[in-house]
Amino acid sequence: MFWKKEKTKKQNGIIKLTENGFQVSHSNGIRIVEWLSIDRIVAYKLDLLTIDETCLEIDYLEKRLLITEEYTGWRIFLSELINRIPTIEAKWEEKIVKPAFERNETELYNRNKNVE
Repeated sequence: MFWKKEKTKKQNGIIKLTENGFQVSHSNGIRIVEWLSIDRIVAYKLDLLTIDETCLEIDYLEKRLLITEEYTGWRIFLSELINRIPTIEAKWEEKIVKPAFERNETELYNRNKNVE
């Protein structure tokens, strides 16, 4: 008898807004980040053969957090991110979409840039 092998679904995280920041829950635990603690945000896309996945790397308090568009709450988080850090260009996603098959890494925010 042949058994169907169950496909394991990729375990994605959940992003929830908090009073002063956001909380990310994923298989590695829970991370809580305050908006004011963010030092740098870098966006890029991963080429997954048939699709691309948008990613954000957030540096805060000498830690790095990776979240992707596959996380529940992504769009709500992005809206609040633009509100909280207005120097982030609203159409930043367009910068990383093309050209295809390229990482197109873009720094969205850097607290220390142009600071004397």
